Amino acid sequence: MPTTTWETMRQDIVRPLGLVTGTTSENIAANTILVDEDLIDLYPTDDYFNNNWYVIVTSNNNDTEYRRVTNYAADGGTISVAKAWPNAGDSSTSTYELMTVPPNKVMEWYNRARQEVWPHIGIVRDIETGVTGAR
Repeated sequence: MPTTTWETMRQDIVRPLGLVTGTTSENIAANTILVDEDLIDLYPTDDYFNNNWYVIVTSNNNDTEYRRVTNYAADGGTISVAKAWPNAGDSSTSTYELMTVPPNKVMEWYNRARQEVWPHIGIVRDIETGVTGAR
C-alpha cells in the first residue's frame, strides 16, 4: 500500500494557495530571524511576505515549528518572524516552507474535509449487472 508523509501532503494541499520551499543560508538561532539568500533573486521586493505568510521549519532542531512572518528584507533574504525560534544551535542549515495559510490549520481543514467525504469516497462498490448491446 503506498504511503506519503504529512509534509508531502501539506505541500500538495498548500501549493495552489502559495508555497515557497527552501534551505536556510545560515543556521537558525534562538531569535526571530531566518535567512535564505536564494530568496534574493526570486523575491527582490522588501516586505513581500509581511504579515500574510507563515514559515514552518521542516528539519533539524526546530522541525515543525512555525511562525508568522513580520518582515522580509530582500537585500539579504532575511525573514523576521513574530516569535523567537525555541531551539538554537543547529549544526547545519535547515529546510523550510513559506505558505499563505497557518500550517496548523492545513491539517485541521484536511481532517474536516475527510470527515465530510467519508464514507462516500471510501466505499467500494461492486457492480454485478452486465450490460450487453450491439457494440
